[in-house]
Amino acid sequence: MRRLSQQWSYSWMLLLIYVATFLFWKTFPSRAAFVTGGLCSVGILGGGMWRAQRRGYFCNRIDLALHAYVIIDLLLESLIYEGLRGVVELHHLARAYVPEFHNNNNYVFCSLTFAALIGGYRWYALRRKAAPPPAIA
Repeated sequence: MRRLSQQWSYSWMLLLIYVATFLFWKTFPSRAAFVTGGLCSVGILGGGMWRAQRRGYFCNRIDLALHAYVIIDLLLESLIYEGLRGVVELHHLARAYVPEFHNNNNYVFCSLTFAALIGGYRWYALRRKAAPPPAIA
């Protein structure tokens, strides 16, 4: 059986980079930072996912898909946010709202939700995978 740190290493990396990306966006709220920071995070996490998949990290396809969902969320958040910002800035009433879009702390709740969903499922799947097969009487 693999050590506990190996069983959770990619999931921890995913969580830390997800939170770090939002903190980066809050610190440097420019268009270039949103796109560059988001794409760099997606690249690192995508490469890590590929490596994790090759070494058999994921319990099953659901586990893989849940991890991939976080990467897709980061990709869409970085690209769609900038598209939205470009369109909304044309309207004078929305100009005050657009720069504040990522200045709140809602990403913390998203992080906790992802951690509970992915962590809970991964914990369940690892326990199920380690359980001995049922005895046939």
